[in-house]
Amino acid sequence: MVPLYKTEGIVLKQRDFLEADKLITLYSRNLGKIKIIAKGIKRPGSKLGGRLELFTYCSLLLAKGRNLDIVSDVEIKSSHLKLREDLVKLSYGLYIIELVEKGVEERSKSFNLFNLLALSLSSLEDVDYSSLEALTRIFEAGIISFSGYKPTLERCVECGQRAEVVHSPQSIVHRGQESEKCQSVKVSKCQSVNQKTEERREERVKFSVEKGGVLCRRCGEKDRDSLDISPKTLEVMKHLFLADNHCNLLKNHRNLSRNHCNRPLKKLLRLYLSYHLNLNMKSQDLPLLGD
Repeated sequence: MVPLYKTEGIVLKQRDFLEADKLITLYSRNLGKIKIIAKGIKRPGSKLGGRLELFTYCSLLLAKGRNLDIVSDVEIKSSHLKLREDLVKLSYGLYIIELVEKGVEERSKSFNLFNLLALSLSSLEDVDYSSLEALTRIFEAGIISFSGYKPTLERCVECGQRAEVVHSPQSIVHRGQESEKCQSVKVSKCQSVNQKTEERREERVKFSVEKGGVLCRRCGEKDRDSLDISPKTLEVMKHLFLADNHCNLLKNHRNLSRNHCNRPLKKLLRLYLSYHLNLNMKSQDLPLLGD
Protein backbone atom coordinates (compact mmCIF):
# COMPACT_ATOMS: atom_id res chain seq x y z
CA MET A 1 0.00 0.00 0.00
CA VAL A 2 1.32 3.45 -0.97
CA PRO A 3 2.17 5.56 2.12
CA LEU A 4 0.08 8.74 2.48
CA TYR A 5 0.83 11.87 4.48
CA LYS A 6 -0.67 15.32 5.03
CA THR A 7 0.87 18.76 4.76
CA GLU A 8 -0.12 22.37 4.24
CA GLY A 9 1.38 24.52 1.53
CA ILE A 10 1.19 27.62 -0.66
CA VAL A 11 1.39 27.20 -4.44
CA LEU A 12 4.39 29.05 -5.90
CA LYS A 13 4.48 27.72 -9.46
CA GLN A 14 2.83 25.25 -11.81
CA ARG A 15 3.79 23.94 -15.23
CA ASP A 16 2.54 21.30 -17.63
CA PHE A 17 3.88 17.81 -17.05
CA LEU A 18 3.04 15.08 -19.53
CA GLU A 19 -0.34 15.16 -21.27
CA ALA A 20 -2.81 15.61 -18.43
CA ASP A 21 -0.62 16.35 -15.40
CA LYS A 22 1.02 19.38 -13.84
CA LEU A 23 4.19 19.82 -11.82
CA ILE A 24 3.38 21.95 -8.78
CA THR A 25 5.96 23.83 -6.70
CA LEU A 26 4.76 24.81 -3.25
CA TYR A 27 6.17 26.00 0.02
CA SER A 28 5.07 23.60 2.74
CA ARG A 29 4.72 24.39 6.42
CA ASN A 30 6.68 21.34 7.59
CA LEU A 31 8.66 20.29 4.49
CA GLY A 32 9.86 23.56 2.99
CA LYS A 33 9.87 24.00 -0.78
CA ILE A 34 8.78 20.83 -2.57
CA LYS A 35 7.67 19.73 -6.05
CA ILE A 36 4.71 17.40 -6.48
CA ILE A 37 2.70 15.90 -9.34
CA ALA A 38 -1.00 16.66 -9.81
CA LYS A 39 -2.07 13.73 -12.00
CA GLY A 40 -4.99 14.27 -14.38
CA ILE A 41 -5.53 17.86 -13.24
CA LYS A 42 -5.97 19.07 -16.84
CA ARG A 43 -8.73 16.58 -17.60
CA PRO A 44 -12.32 17.94 -17.58
CA GLY A 45 -14.03 17.14 -14.30
CA SER A 46 -10.81 16.46 -12.37
CA LYS A 47 -11.32 16.74 -8.60
CA LEU A 48 -8.05 18.71 -8.46
CA GLY A 49 -9.13 21.26 -11.07
CA GLY A 50 -8.95 24.87 -9.81
CA ARG A 51 -7.55 23.82 -6.43
CA LEU A 52 -3.85 24.32 -7.09
CA GLU A 53 -3.76 27.79 -8.65
CA LEU A 54 -0.99 30.27 -7.83
CA PHE A 55 -1.16 31.75 -4.30
CA THR A 56 -3.54 29.02 -3.09
CA TYR A 57 -3.03 28.08 0.56
CA CYS A 58 -4.20 24.49 0.88
CA SER A 59 -4.15 21.30 2.90
CA LEU A 60 -2.91 18.33 0.87
CA LEU A 61 -2.96 14.57 1.09
CA LEU A 62 0.13 13.29 -0.72
CA ALA A 63 1.15 9.80 -1.82
CA LYS A 64 4.81 8.82 -1.76
CA GLY A 65 6.19 8.46 -5.28
CA ARG A 66 9.44 7.05 -6.64
CA ASN A 67 10.83 10.48 -7.60
CA LEU A 68 8.03 12.95 -6.95
CA ASP A 69 5.14 12.66 -4.53
CA ILE A 70 1.62 12.64 -5.98
CA VAL A 71 -1.40 14.73 -4.95
CA SER A 72 -4.18 12.49 -3.72
CA ASP A 73 -6.55 15.17 -2.39
CA VAL A 74 -6.62 18.95 -1.82
CA GLU A 75 -8.64 21.16 0.50
CA ILE A 76 -8.45 24.91 -0.12
CA LYS A 77 -7.87 27.01 3.00
CA SER A 78 -7.52 30.32 1.14
CA SER A 79 -7.57 30.86 -2.63
CA HIS A 80 -6.47 34.52 -2.42
CA LEU A 81 -8.93 35.21 -5.21
CA LYS A 82 -8.95 38.98 -4.56
CA LEU A 83 -5.21 39.01 -5.16
CA ARG A 84 -5.59 37.46 -8.60
CA GLU A 85 -8.39 39.84 -9.58
CA ASP A 86 -6.42 43.05 -8.91
CA LEU A 87 -3.68 43.58 -11.50
CA VAL A 88 -1.62 45.89 -9.28
CA LYS A 89 -1.70 43.58 -6.25
CA LEU A 90 -1.21 40.58 -8.54
CA SER A 91 2.16 41.96 -9.67
CA TYR A 92 3.32 42.30 -6.04
CA GLY A 93 2.05 38.82 -5.21
CA LEU A 94 3.87 37.29 -8.18
CA TYR A 95 7.09 38.99 -7.08
CA ILE A 96 6.78 37.62 -3.54
CA ILE A 97 6.11 34.00 -4.52
CA GLU A 98 8.89 34.16 -7.14
CA LEU A 99 11.31 35.28 -4.41
CA VAL A 100 10.51 32.08 -2.52
CA GLU A 101 10.42 29.86 -5.60
CA LYS A 102 13.83 31.03 -6.85
CA GLY A 103 15.52 32.10 -3.63
CA VAL A 104 14.89 29.09 -1.37
CA GLU A 105 16.53 25.69 -1.71
CA GLU A 106 14.33 22.59 -1.99
CA ARG A 107 13.44 20.97 1.33
CA SER A 108 14.80 24.04 3.13
CA LYS A 109 12.08 24.59 5.72
CA SER A 110 11.22 27.41 8.09
CA PHE A 111 8.00 27.89 10.03
CA ASN A 112 8.80 31.61 10.23
CA LEU A 113 9.15 31.94 6.46
CA PHE A 114 5.97 29.97 5.85
CA ASN A 115 4.04 32.19 8.27
CA LEU A 116 5.56 35.31 6.72
CA LEU A 117 4.59 34.17 3.21
CA ALA A 118 1.02 33.31 4.27
CA LEU A 119 0.58 36.60 6.13
CA SER A 120 2.12 38.62 3.28
CA LEU A 121 -0.33 37.25 0.71
CA SER A 122 -3.29 37.82 3.04
CA SER A 123 -2.10 41.36 3.80
CA LEU A 124 -1.69 42.20 0.11
CA GLU A 125 -5.37 41.42 -0.38
CA ASP A 126 -6.52 43.74 2.41
CA VAL A 127 -4.27 46.83 2.30
CA ASP A 128 -4.59 49.85 0.05
CA TYR A 129 -2.04 50.60 -2.66
CA SER A 130 -0.04 53.00 -0.47
CA SER A 131 1.07 50.08 1.76
CA LEU A 132 2.22 47.70 -0.98
CA GLU A 133 5.83 48.91 -1.04
CA ALA A 134 6.16 48.63 2.76
CA LEU A 135 4.84 45.06 2.73
CA THR A 136 7.24 44.14 -0.07
CA ARG A 137 10.29 45.63 1.69
CA ILE A 138 9.42 43.68 4.86
CA PHE A 139 9.15 40.43 2.92
CA GLU A 140 12.44 41.08 1.10
CA ALA A 141 14.15 41.62 4.46
CA GLY A 142 12.56 38.44 5.78
CA ILE A 143 13.77 36.20 2.97
CA ILE A 144 17.27 37.75 3.06
CA SER A 145 17.43 37.02 6.80
CA PHE A 146 16.13 33.47 6.32
CA SER A 147 18.77 32.83 3.64
CA GLY A 148 21.57 33.78 6.03
CA TYR A 149 22.64 37.01 4.31
CA LYS A 150 21.40 39.55 6.86
CA PRO A 151 23.56 42.67 6.37
CA THR A 152 25.82 44.10 9.08
CA LEU A 153 24.40 47.54 9.83
CA GLU A 154 25.87 48.81 13.10
CA ARG A 155 29.61 48.27 12.63
CA CYS A 156 31.94 48.14 9.65
CA VAL A 157 31.62 44.75 8.00
CA GLU A 158 35.35 44.81 7.19
CA CYS A 159 37.13 45.96 10.37
CA GLY A 160 34.44 46.10 13.03
CA GLN A 161 34.83 49.81 13.67
CA ARG A 162 31.71 51.88 14.15
CA ALA A 163 30.41 53.07 10.78
CA GLU A 164 30.60 56.83 10.31
CA VAL A 165 28.50 59.30 8.43
CA VAL A 166 30.50 60.99 5.68
CA HIS A 167 29.66 64.20 3.87
CA SER A 168 29.53 64.42 0.10
CA PRO A 169 28.91 67.59 -1.95
CA GLN A 170 25.34 67.67 -3.18
CA SER A 171 23.85 70.44 -5.27
CA ILE A 172 20.13 70.81 -4.60
CA VAL A 173 19.37 73.05 -7.59
CA HIS A 174 19.85 71.33 -10.96
CA ARG A 175 21.09 73.31 -13.94
CA GLY A 176 17.76 72.99 -15.68
CA GLN A 177 16.05 74.65 -12.71
CA GLU A 178 18.45 77.58 -12.42
CA SER A 179 17.08 79.49 -15.42
CA GLU A 180 13.50 79.12 -14.14
CA LYS A 181 14.43 80.58 -10.77
CA CYS A 182 16.33 83.41 -12.41
CA GLN A 183 13.18 84.49 -14.18
CA SER A 184 11.48 85.30 -10.88
CA VAL A 185 14.36 86.82 -8.88
CA LYS A 186 17.20 89.20 -9.57
CA VAL A 187 20.31 87.75 -11.17
CA SER A 188 22.49 88.67 -8.21
CA LYS A 189 20.15 86.95 -5.76
CA CYS A 190 20.00 83.84 -7.97
CA GLN A 191 23.79 83.63 -8.08
CA SER A 192 23.88 83.81 -4.29
CA VAL A 193 21.34 80.99 -3.99
CA ASN A 194 23.33 78.81 -6.42
CA GLN A 195 26.54 79.41 -4.52
CA LYS A 196 24.93 78.34 -1.25
CA THR A 197 23.40 75.22 -2.72
CA GLU A 198 26.71 74.09 -4.14
CA GLU A 199 28.19 74.41 -0.65
CA ARG A 200 25.50 72.20 0.85
CA ARG A 201 26.86 68.80 1.75
CA GLU A 202 24.75 65.69 2.14
CA GLU A 203 25.27 63.09 4.86
CA ARG A 204 25.94 59.60 3.50
CA VAL A 205 26.96 56.17 4.78
CA LYS A 206 29.09 53.73 2.79
CA PHE A 207 27.50 50.33 2.09
CA SER A 208 28.98 47.29 0.35
CA VAL A 209 26.55 44.94 -1.37
CA GLU A 210 29.33 42.43 -2.03
CA LYS A 211 30.66 42.34 1.55
CA GLY A 212 27.18 42.56 3.06
CA GLY A 213 27.08 45.66 5.24
CA VAL A 214 28.13 49.18 6.09
CA LEU A 215 31.71 50.40 5.94
CA CYS A 216 33.64 52.85 8.08
CA ARG A 217 35.20 55.90 6.44
CA ARG A 218 38.61 54.25 5.90
CA CYS A 219 37.27 50.97 4.49
CA GLY A 220 34.75 52.86 2.39
CA GLU A 221 37.49 54.90 0.73
CA LYS A 222 39.31 51.70 -0.24
CA ASP A 223 36.21 49.99 -1.63
CA ARG A 224 35.51 51.48 -5.06
CA ASP A 225 32.35 49.41 -5.47
CA SER A 226 30.74 50.64 -2.27
CA LEU A 227 27.52 52.63 -2.50
CA ASP A 228 26.45 55.83 -0.77
CA ILE A 229 23.22 55.50 1.19
CA SER A 230 21.50 58.11 3.33
CA PRO A 231 21.29 57.83 7.14
CA LYS A 232 17.51 57.66 6.70
CA THR A 233 17.83 54.59 4.45
CA LEU A 234 20.19 53.00 6.99
CA GLU A 235 17.71 53.57 9.82
CA VAL A 236 14.90 51.92 7.87
CA MET A 237 17.20 48.97 7.08
CA LYS A 238 17.93 48.59 10.80
CA HIS A 239 14.18 48.59 11.45
CA LEU A 240 13.75 45.84 8.84
CA PHE A 241 16.72 43.62 9.62
CA LEU A 242 17.17 43.93 13.38
CA ALA A 243 13.58 42.87 14.03
CA ASP A 244 13.09 39.54 15.81
CA ASN A 245 9.84 38.75 14.02
CA HIS A 246 9.01 39.93 10.49
CA CYS A 247 5.39 38.86 10.92
CA ASN A 248 5.06 41.49 13.65
CA LEU A 249 6.57 44.04 11.27
CA LEU A 250 3.91 43.12 8.71
CA LYS A 251 1.13 43.58 11.25
CA ASN A 252 2.53 47.03 12.06
CA HIS A 253 3.53 47.92 8.50
CA ARG A 254 1.93 51.37 8.82
CA ASN A 255 4.96 52.37 10.91
CA LEU A 256 6.82 52.29 7.59
CA SER A 257 5.53 55.17 5.52
CA ARG A 258 5.77 55.33 1.77
CA ASN A 259 8.68 57.79 2.18
CA HIS A 260 10.57 55.27 4.31
CA CYS A 261 10.30 52.67 1.54
CA ASN A 262 11.81 55.05 -0.97
CA ARG A 263 13.31 54.25 -4.34
CA PRO A 264 16.96 54.13 -3.11
CA LEU A 265 16.02 51.49 -0.51
CA LYS A 266 14.09 49.51 -3.10
CA LYS A 267 17.02 49.53 -5.54
CA LEU A 268 19.49 48.64 -2.78
CA LEU A 269 17.50 45.59 -1.64
CA ARG A 270 17.01 44.44 -5.23
CA LEU A 271 20.79 44.66 -5.80
CA TYR A 272 21.38 42.79 -2.55
CA LEU A 273 18.95 40.03 -3.44
CA SER A 274 20.34 39.70 -6.95
CA TYR A 275 23.93 39.44 -5.74
CA HIS A 276 23.58 37.14 -2.73
CA LEU A 277 20.70 34.92 -3.84
CA ASN A 278 21.73 35.03 -7.53
CA LEU A 279 18.18 35.75 -8.63
CA ASN A 280 17.03 36.46 -12.16
CA MET A 281 13.54 37.74 -11.42
CA LYS A 282 10.90 37.99 -14.12
CA SER A 283 8.13 39.49 -12.01
CA GLN A 284 10.11 42.57 -10.93
CA ASP A 285 10.04 43.77 -14.54
CA LEU A 286 6.23 43.90 -14.58
CA PRO A 287 5.11 47.48 -15.36
CA LEU A 288 2.70 47.54 -12.40
CA LEU A 289 5.34 46.61 -9.81
CA GLY A 290 6.37 49.82 -8.10
CA ASP A 291 7.46 53.05 -9.71
